[in-house]
Amino acid sequence: MENTLVVDRSTHAFRIMKGSYRTDAGGRRNFSPDVGNVGASASQSIYYLPKSDFSVEVRASRAVDAGSTRGYGTLQTMAATEMMVDEAAELLGIDPIELRLKNAFKTGMKNSQGAIPGGR
Repeated sequence: MENTLVVDRSTHAFRIMKGSYRTDAGGRRNFSPDVGNVGASASQSIYYLPKSDFSVEVRASRAVDAGSTRGYGTLQTMAATEMMVDEAAELLGIDPIELRLKNAFKTGMKNSQGAIPGGR
């Protein structure tokens, strides 16, 4: 995983997140491409990102088959995002929970796929 999060120093608002994810799919296709796509799209976690760029590459290999288990790709990418938020809070000198609350989705905001949480 390679992630970048841009945060406005004065407002502490998240501005841009970029994520590039590479996955070893193992020897058979299984659900690996779908798991990769779900992981990349879930990497935004619960945060509003006005600009984002996520990509995923899933490669076949001689490794053990990989696919749809334990969170369907979201746990790894979301954990990386949360660690980035912790690092950003430390660099900004603010409480990590405060930074999370400030940037969490609010009703009516669109996520990176254009969906509006809350079904509107």
